[in-house]
Amino acid sequence: MREQGILTLSGNPCRVDSLAGLTQEGVRFMNRQRGSGTRILLDYLLGKLHIEGERILGYHREVFTHLEAALAVAKGEADAAVAVKPVAGLLGLDFLPLAEEEYGIVLRREFVETKPFEAFRQAYFDRRLRERAEELGGYRFLEGQPRPV
Repeated sequence: MREQGILTLSGNPCRVDSLAGLTQEGVRFMNRQRGSGTRILLDYLLGKLHIEGERILGYHREVFTHLEAALAVAKGEADAAVAVKPVAGLLGLDFLPLAEEEYGIVLRREFVETKPFEAFRQAYFDRRLRERAEELGGYRFLEGQPRPV
């Protein structure tokens, strides 16, 4: 799982405390590109709140990575952006949680019996990898074994 949220400068000088806060006058936003998982999540959450993207200053300004979005905030090019938690920590930005996203891996059944998959499986269940992800913050591994669907 990964956690996505609103990034602002430390101390949140623009006082964005929710998605609705992105519509405040003067709050400049940096968006992710159309089609990215982050953009799909943002548009979904805005829709649930009946907030049109057009009401957000900078909604049409797009970058392609979480790091680019966070850097725009850190450099003062934007007051807020939506990205994953680790980039907020990396750049010393405030992070307001919005959602946790669960990921699944879908593979052909015949691939599960291969050496590459076994190597992947061992890495995935390695305690050190999980500890490193926890250190980053915003990521969580789900327990359980692969299962056919």
